[in-house]
Amino acid sequence: MVLLTLCVLKLLCLYRQFRKLWLNLTYLGQDLSIQGIMLGQKLKELREEHQFVQREVAAKLEVDTAYVSKMEKGEKQISRSWLPILAEMFGVNENDLIIEWLADKVNKVIKDEPLGINAINRVLNEQNQ
Repeated sequence: MVLLTLCVLKLLCLYRQFRKLWLNLTYLGQDLSIQGIMLGQKLKELREEHQFVQREVAAKLEVDTAYVSKMEKGEKQISRSWLPILAEMFGVNENDLIIEWLADKVNKVIKDEPLGINAINRVLNEQNQ
């Protein structure tokens, strides 16, 4: 019985890892220029992991459910002021959400720039000096 339980737990763990990988691969083929796709996907994963419905998140942020849906799809911007609320709701570090939020902003600026990565590297080099 213990062995069966361990096998089921292992399968559940593998399923979750596969699902995350599949979601990430799904977005690789899509246009990441949409505002907020990285943070939106992260928020969707957190919401589902904590078994919240979009209506509950919308109530916390004082927006409608359609807005939350569009945030998760990257079609609507996520306000910086919402990050502390979301971090508390999902029990995650606010800094992790801020990093995702900033990454979305940077991606939006450099997405169509052939030298965008070079510009990021230059900024990193200057900050490391």
